[in-house]
Amino acid sequence: MTQNPTITYKELAASINRSTSTVKRHVQELKASGAVPGSGAQKAAVGK
Repeated sequence: MTQNPTITYKELAASINRSTSTVKRHVQELKASGAVPGSGAQKAAVGK
């Protein structure tokens, strides 16, 4: 995500062979814990 801040959940899931819902859940957990910053504008892809 730091290398490609515009990647979508779908693209990230495909790149690691996981479901979109699994990726979304883990990204949301990482954001909530402060491990990764949340994007200010939700149009930035991880969040779509």
